[in-house]
Amino acid sequence: MKCTEDFKNRVASVIDNEIVRDDILNERIDIGNFLMHNAFRGIDSKFVLECLSTKDYEYLETIARNQEMMKSLCLEYFDCYYMKSEPTLVQKK
Repeated sequence: MKCTEDFKNRVASVIDNEIVRDDILNERIDIGNFLMHNAFRGIDSKFVLECLSTKDYEYLETIARNQEMMKSLCLEYFDCYYMKSEPTLVQKK
């Protein structure tokens, strides 16, 4: 499904992996599938413990904020793109 440039840029802004980010921006990855598979997976406990042991709270906070943004973007995708494509919703309007 075609997303706006603004939405693609916001999704790309929370992705650390440069290859995946480029694939999102160039529509080589389906944004909806990507968000649904990644938005609610959480942060690996080993990563959290590593950040706590090194006292790298700033990076841990950045990762947590990005994960929250990914959840928000997934919900926005579902609301603005996925639900709008369903014929039953169009018929209700």
